Amino acid sequence: IQKHNIIEASAGSGKTHTIKNIVLDILLKTNTELSEILVVTFTEKATGELKDRIRQTIADEIPKVINTNLKEKLTDCINNFDSASIFTIHGFCNKILKDYSFENKQNFENEIIKDIIVYKKSLNKLKREKWKNLYKENLFEILEISNYPDLSSKKSRWEELVIDIAMKYKKDDIILPQKMDDFLEYFNNLVKNIQQKHDEIVNFLGRIDTDNIKNSDFYLKYDNFTNNIKNKNTINDKSSRLNKIILPILKIINKFQNEQISLTKNYIEFIYGLASWKVFSENGFNCLVNYRGKEQPEVYEVCPFIDDLICLLTDIKNLIEEKNIKHQLLVQTVSDLKEEARIFKRENSFISFDDMLTQVEESLTDNDLVDKLRVKYKYGIVDEFQDTDSIQWNIFKKVFLESKTNKLLIIGDPKQAIYAFRGADVNTYFIAKNEMEKNNANPVNLPFNWRSTKQLIDIYNLIFNNWFSTKDEIKYIDTRYPDGNEDDRPKLISSDTTFNSLGVINLGESLASDAKFSSAKIISQEIKKLLNSNIKIRIKKEERYLKASDICILIRTGRDGKIIEKELTLQNIPFSFYKKAGLYQTDEAKHIYYLLNSIANPKDRESFFKALLTRFFEIDIDKIENYENISVDSEVKKLFLKWDYFSEKKQFSRLFQSIMEETGILYRDIKEIDGERRITNYYHILQNLENEAQKNNLDILDIVDILKSYINTNVLVEEILDLQRLETEEDKVKIITIHSSKGLEFPVVFIFGGFSKGNPKSYFKFHNAEKKLVYDLTKDDANKIIFNEEEENEEKRLFYVAITRAIFKLYIPYFEPKIKNKLGPLGTFIKNIIEETFFQENNPNVEIIKCGENLQTILQKNILKEDIVKNEDILLPERLFVEVDKSIRDKKIEILSFSSIKKEEGQKETYGNFAQKEEDTGGDEEVEKDTLPSGNRVGSMFHSILENIDFCLASQITENTSDKKFETIYSLIDKNFNDYILKYSKNLSDEKIKIYKNKILEIILNTLNTPIDKDGFKLSMLKNEDKLHEVQFYYPITQTKDIKIEEVNYKEGFLTGFIDMIFKKENKYYILDWKSNKYLTYQGENFSNRVKKEYGLQYELYSIALIRYLKSVLPDFDYDKHFGGIYYIYLRGKDVSDFTKGVFFERIDKNPIYDYEQKLFDI
Repeated sequence: IQKHNIIEASAGSGKTHTIKNIVLDILLKTNTELSEILVVTFTEKATGELKDRIRQTIADEIPKVINTNLKEKLTDCINNFDSASIFTIHGFCNKILKDYSFENKQNFENEIIKDIIVYKKSLNKLKREKWKNLYKENLFEILEISNYPDLSSKKSRWEELVIDIAMKYKKDDIILPQKMDDFLEYFNNLVKNIQQKHDEIVNFLGRIDTDNIKNSDFYLKYDNFTNNIKNKNTINDKSSRLNKIILPILKIINKFQNEQISLTKNYIEFIYGLASWKVFSENGFNCLVNYRGKEQPEVYEVCPFIDDLICLLTDIKNLIEEKNIKHQLLVQTVSDLKEEARIFKRENSFISFDDMLTQVEESLTDNDLVDKLRVKYKYGIVDEFQDTDSIQWNIFKKVFLESKTNKLLIIGDPKQAIYAFRGADVNTYFIAKNEMEKNNANPVNLPFNWRSTKQLIDIYNLIFNNWFSTKDEIKYIDTRYPDGNEDDRPKLISSDTTFNSLGVINLGESLASDAKFSSAKIISQEIKKLLNSNIKIRIKKEERYLKASDICILIRTGRDGKIIEKELTLQNIPFSFYKKAGLYQTDEAKHIYYLLNSIANPKDRESFFKALLTRFFEIDIDKIENYENISVDSEVKKLFLKWDYFSEKKQFSRLFQSIMEETGILYRDIKEIDGERRITNYYHILQNLENEAQKNNLDILDIVDILKSYINTNVLVEEILDLQRLETEEDKVKIITIHSSKGLEFPVVFIFGGFSKGNPKSYFKFHNAEKKLVYDLTKDDANKIIFNEEEENEEKRLFYVAITRAIFKLYIPYFEPKIKNKLGPLGTFIKNIIEETFFQENNPNVEIIKCGENLQTILQKNILKEDIVKNEDILLPERLFVEVDKSIRDKKIEILSFSSIKKEEGQKETYGNFAQKEEDTGGDEEVEKDTLPSGNRVGSMFHSILENIDFCLASQITENTSDKKFETIYSLIDKNFNDYILKYSKNLSDEKIKIYKNKILEIILNTLNTPIDKDGFKLSMLKNEDKLHEVQFYYPITQTKDIKIEEVNYKEGFLTGFIDMIFKKENKYYILDWKSNKYLTYQGENFSNRVKKEYGLQYELYSIALIRYLKSVLPDFDYDKHFGGIYYIYLRGKDVSDFTKGVFFERIDKNPIYDYEQKLFDI
C-alpha cells in the first residue's frame, strides 16, 4: 500500500475479499481516514456489496485490535460509515460536478437524461432545419446515394447507425472515411464527371433494346465472341461478366433514358455490388478481356472499343471510391450530431452519464481542482478496471498516478473484459498497466480459485492454456486450488449418476443451426436427469441435494433463450430469466397503458375499444364494434365505473388490485406457459406506477403520461425499474445471458449459444497501431484482419467468463460443422480446444456425451419421476367477455365446451390417479378398446396437435425415425401428450406411454393421409395458406329458445363459438370439425343418422357462420360457387383401407339455410 498496485484477479480468485482487506490494511497501517479512501466500481449492485463487505470487515476487526487509538479509529469508521467514499464511476463524477460546480464552470443543478433521447431529438432537428440549407437542391440525390433511410421494420437503419457511432465516438477516435470539408463541392463535381463518362459509354455501346436488354447491340456482340470456343470455363466466365457487368450497365443506360433516376446512385450501387466478386476485386474491369489470367483476343474482334469502355468504367470506379462518397453524409452527420446534442443539453440543463465523465476529465485541466481532489482522496481503488475507457483512465491518472503522494490501486481481469459494446476498452487496461509500471507500480496476481472444485480448476487450466492468441497482450496463468482447510470449499458429497467435472455434448457432424436445436433438446434432457438423481453437494459449509436453482444455462442472445425455453417447457422443467431488461417494452406495459388510458378518458370511444382489445378483456378486433353501445348495467360497464371512482379518489392500490383480480387475467394467465412471467410484469409495472403516484401526488392522467414516456423511452428509467423481476423465488433453472452472468456462480453450468456467427457488422471497429479506436464504415479489406482478430478476442473473453461460472460441473456442446463459414465460437476455437485437449486422451474428469447418432432415441426417452411442475386446474371466475387468445383450445374446453352436444353427467375417465370429466359424449360404452382412452384432455390434445401441425409434412413421413420430418411431428405429439395427459397422470408406465404415443401418431397420420372424398383429396394436400384454425363467430341474436348446444354460447345478446377449421379447395370453402368420440361404427346409414341427430343444429349454425363470413370478404359471393359444405372427421375411425370410414359430409341446400338464418336472427 506504499506503492501503486496492479492487481490481476482471475475468475473466482476473491476480488471483493481482496478489496475489503486492502481498505482495512490502509486504515490499520496509515493515518488515512475511511472517507479519504476512494473505492470505485461499475454497478450499483457491486457498490452495495462492497459497502456491506467493507463495513463488516471493519466491524469484525475491532474486537481483535489492542491499540486503543486504532480501535477508536475503526469504531469511528463504523459510526460514520455513511461518509465512506464508495461509488460507481458515474456516482463519483456526479459528486465532483456537484461539489465543485464553481471550479467546473457547470450548472449547479442538471437533470439527468439518456443520450439516446437527446441524439434522436437532435437528429430530427438536423434533418428538418439544416440538411436543406446545407445541401439545397442536391439533398434528394445525396440521400439516395447515401442509402437513406434504409428502412427495416419501419425503422431507419441509417439513423440508428449514425446515432450508434455518434454516442460512442470520442474526441481521439477516428472515423473512416475522413470527413470532407468540401463535401458539397466534391459531390457536384462527381455528378458532372459521372454524367460525362456515362455519355461516352452510351456512344460506345450503341443501340439499346428497351423491350429485351439482352437483344441490345453490345450484349449480343460480347455474347458472340465465344461462338467458336468450346472451352467450358471460358463460356462460364463470359456468362458471369455478362450478368455482373454488361447487363447492369445496359440497364442503367436504359433506365436513365426512360426514367428520372440518379446516375450517381446507380453507378455507386453497381460499383459496390461488384466488390464481393473475387474476379473483379483482383482484376477490376480488365476482367472483361482477361479470363483466368489470360487475355481473350476474340473480344477485340467483336468489340474493338473494349479498352475505351474499360477505361471509362475504371474512371467512374475511381471517382466513387476515392472519397467513399456514399458514406460522407453519415460522417458529416455524426460530427454535426455531436455538436447539436451538446448545444441541446447545455441549453436545457441536461446531463447524461457519459457527460459526467467527459466534464470531469475536462475540468481536471484546472490544477486547483486537481489539488483539492488529491487532498480529499489519498488512495484510489478502482474495481473492474478492465471495463474502463480512456476518459476514466485519464481521470484516475491525473488525480492519483501523476501525484507524488497519492496512491492508485487498480484491480481487474483483462480476460473478463466483455463490455466493448458499452464503450469499455480493454486496450485502456494495458495502456494504464504500462504507465503504472513506469511509475514503479507493484504487479500482483491472485493465484487461487476459491469458487470451483479442484477437478474443475484442472479442467480450466487445460482449456485456457492455449485459449488466448499469442498476439494478444492477455496472458493466462494457471490458477490453483487453495491449500489448507477444505471445510468451506465446494465438494461433491455423493451422486447416484455420472457427475464428472466436464460434460462435452457431442452432437456429431451437423449444420450450426441444427446443432443449436439438438443441443437444446439434449440440455433439457440432461437437466431432467440431474434433477431426478440424488446429487449431494457442499457449498459454503452447507450440505444439500442439487436443485433446479443450482443449474444455469448461459445464452448468447435473446433468440437462444427462446429456443432453450421451448425445450425446457416440453420437459416440464421450471425456469426463469435473470436480469431480463426491457420491462416497459413488454406487451404487458402496453396493455396496462391502453387500459389506464381508457380509465383516464372515460368518454373516449377509441380508448375504450383499445382497452377491450387488451389481454384484460381479449375481444376479437373484428367484433369490437358490437360493444359500441354496451348497456350501463353490464358487468364491464359497472367495472369501469368502479375504476373511475377509484382513480378520481386516487385510490390506486384498490384500482390496480381490482384490475388484476376482477378482470380474471390473474387466473387465466397463470395457466399458460409464460403466464407467471406476464403476471409478475403486471404487478411490477403497477407497483412502480403506484410508488410514483404516491411520491409525486400524481393523478390518473399523470400516471398514464409517465407510463407512456417509459414505454417510448422519452425519459430516463432507472435500470433497476426497467429490469424484469424473477417470477417467484421458487426453485427454477436460471437462464442468463453471458454478459449478465459476470460475477455470478452456479453449481452446474450449461453453455448454450455461440454456434454461429452473428449478423455482419455495419462497420469495422478496431484499434490502429497507435491504439486509437477506429470506426471504418468502408469496411476496407486492409482492416478486416485486425477487426476479425479483435472480434475473436472479444468472443474468447466472453466465453472465458461463461466457462468459469461453474462450481462443480460444466457442459459444453461440441459439433463438427458441415459448412465451415459463419461459425461462432463453438464451431471454431472452442471446438479446436475440445478436440486437442479432451478427444486425444481419456480424462477421468470428462464425460463425452455421445448423442449425435442416437438423438431420436434420446428425445423419445422420458424420465418418469413425478413432474417438477404441477399445474392444478383452477376454477375461473365468470368472464366479462368471451375469451379469445392464442391458447384458445384450453379455454374452449373449459368455457365454450366445443366438442359435445349431450354431455353424459358424471361419466369419468381415469389416467393413473387423475380423474376427469368425459368430454367426448355420444360415445358407446361397449366400444372395443383401441388402447387410447377417451376424455376431454385427449380430445384437447388432438385438437392442439392438428392446429399446430404442418399438414403437408404428414405425407412426407417415412419409417425412418431419425428423419427430421418425423422428429418434428413426434416432438409435437410428445409436447402435447406431456401437456394434456402426462402432466396429470402419476402412474403411467413407460410401456403405456409408448403405446399411447404410437397410437396418437397412427391416428394423426391416418387422418391426414387418408382421402376424405371419392376424388382422393387428402388433408395433407392442404397448404398452410389454404386453411384457418379456430375461427370464431360472434354475432347478435334475440331468439334463444331453440339454441341448446354447449359448443355455442349465448351471452349478453350475442351468439358465439369456434369452428375447428375452415379450408379452401378448388375455390370452395369448407368447414371441418374434429371429433375424437368412440363409436361402434364410423360409416353407413346408422353412423350418418347419428351424426345428423346429434350435430344437425350445430352444422346448420356453423354453415351460417361461414356464409356470413364469406359474404363479408368475397364481394361476388355466390352460395353454389363458394360454399363447399361441412366435414366431421372422426379421428379414431379413419382407416387407410376405406376412405368413407370416419368421415361425415353434409352440404345443406341454399334455401333451408337462409330460412333458418331468418328464423334464428329475426331478419
